[in-house]
Amino acid sequence: MSFPLRRCPRSLPFPSFYTSPGRCARQFSDLSTPQARPPLPSRVIVINNFPSISSVYDFLSLEGTHHPIEYIRRIPQRDQVLIRYLEAASAKYVWYLGNNKKLALDGQLLSIASRVPRRLPVELVAAIGLKGASRMIVIRDRGLTKEQVEEEMTRRFGEVERIWVGGKVSIVFFYEMQTAIKAQKTLHDEGWSVDFYERLPRRTSSKRKDSDPGHQAVLLSGLQNATARTVLRDLDNVLRFQNRDLVRVQCTKSGDAARLIFSDPFNAKQLVKFYKPTSGVHTLLVPATPPPSERERAAIQLGASRTVVIDGYKDPWISFDRLHQDFGKFGDIFYIYKNPEKAHARVVFTDITSSLKIIEHVHENRGEYDVYHGARITFACRLKNAGEISPLRPIFIRPTLSDKLTLSLPKSDASTTENLRTSHLGTTALDANEDYDDWQYIDCSPDLGEVHWIERQNEATGLCRLDVRPRRNEQS
Repeated sequence: MSFPLRRCPRSLPFPSFYTSPGRCARQFSDLSTPQARPPLPSRVIVINNFPSISSVYDFLSLEGTHHPIEYIRRIPQRDQVLIRYLEAASAKYVWYLGNNKKLALDGQLLSIASRVPRRLPVELVAAIGLKGASRMIVIRDRGLTKEQVEEEMTRRFGEVERIWVGGKVSIVFFYEMQTAIKAQKTLHDEGWSVDFYERLPRRTSSKRKDSDPGHQAVLLSGLQNATARTVLRDLDNVLRFQNRDLVRVQCTKSGDAARLIFSDPFNAKQLVKFYKPTSGVHTLLVPATPPPSERERAAIQLGASRTVVIDGYKDPWISFDRLHQDFGKFGDIFYIYKNPEKAHARVVFTDITSSLKIIEHVHENRGEYDVYHGARITFACRLKNAGEISPLRPIFIRPTLSDKLTLSLPKSDASTTENLRTSHLGTTALDANEDYDDWQYIDCSPDLGEVHWIERQNEATGLCRLDVRPRRNEQS
C-alpha cells in the first residue's frame, strides 16, 4: 500500500457573450462536435431541446443541477442552453441525470450532451480563493429598484440572467463569472457596497474515516531559529501530496516552533505518522489557528497551489533578481527555480495567499509583465499521470506592441528600440481573445532531478533567499 507521504531522493518539493464576434465564435465552438484534444474530463454540457417557455432559472431549480457555474448561455435560435460548470464532476452528474430521464421541464424530458472540454481559467480560481467569486454579486444600500439595477448593470457590464431585489439588497446574476468579477471590482472601486454571493464548489468528502477534521495542522517544536523557508527546506523530501496540500507555514517569533497548516486533515496525520525528525524535534497534531478558509479550500480543490509556474518566456535575459523583484512583493518566497534552457521558472511561496494574489495581479495588470512575453503563467498542479494536461487554462502573456515592432528593427538601431519600448510601455497586444488556449503541456512535475541550491543575501534587507537551478546548468 502506498501513501501520499514518502521518503525519496532530495528534489524540489511540491507541496464577457455580450456582442462580439469572438464571443459568438466561442459560443458555437462549445456546441460543435468534440475535436481531438488532450484527454480531459469535460465540464461543459448542452441541453439540446430546451423549452421555449422555460427560463435558465427553471432549469437550475431542478434537483441536482445547481452546482457552481462559470458560464451559462441560452441560444433561442437553436433551442439550446450551454453550461460550463466549475468542475467536471458537476457536468458529469447533470449529464447522468439527463440521460437517465430524471430531468424534465414543462413535461418534456431534456436531452443533455457533453461537449468539447474547456479548461478553467486560472484567474477564476484565484478570484474564488481570495474573494469567493461567483457569477452573482450582492449590492447593498443603494436604494435602487429592480428596473434601475437591471438598466445599470446591463448598460455597464452586459446582459444579466436575472435580478432579485429585497429592501436595500440586490442580487445580480450574470451569465459569466468573468463579467461578475469585472462588475464587483469596478463598483467596489467606485465606493459601492458590493460583494460576491458565494457559491463555492462542494468540498470533496474524504473517504479516510480515521482523519480528525478538527486537526488540520502539525506543530513542530524543539526547533532553533526556524523560519518558514528553513522548515520547508528540511521537509522537502516528504511533502508529496497528490492534491497540492499544505496551505501555509507559520513560525513563532523566537523560531523554536512552527505550525504547518493543511487543507486535508489526513495529510497532517500522515506527516506525523511518517516524518522522522532529528533528535530534539517533536511533532504533534493540533488544530489550525486559524484554519484554511472555505475560499482557500475551494481554490485548492480546483487546482491552486503555493507554486506559480512561468513557462515559455522569450527573453533569455530574465534573471533570478528580476523574478524576485516582480514576484517577491506578494509574499514570502520559499525558493525560485529557473531553467534557462527550457525558459521555465517556478516561484514557490510559503503561503497560498501569495500565489493567489500574484495570479490575480498578473491577470489584471499584464502590461507590467511584458518582459515575460510568450509565457504561460499558472498554478503548478501535481497531476496523476506523466504528460497529463492541467485542467487550468494559464494566463498567456502576449508580446507588447513595442516588442512586435522591435523584432522587425535592425539590431543596431538601439535608440529607436528604446523609444518604442518607453512610448508603448504597458500596451499589450492581448486585448484580443481572452479565451485563447493553445493546450500546451506545461511540466509541473515536482521531481526536477539534480539541482543546485544557492543561498544569497539581499544586501538592502539583510534577508536570505534561495535560488535553485539544474545542476548541469552553471548559469546564474
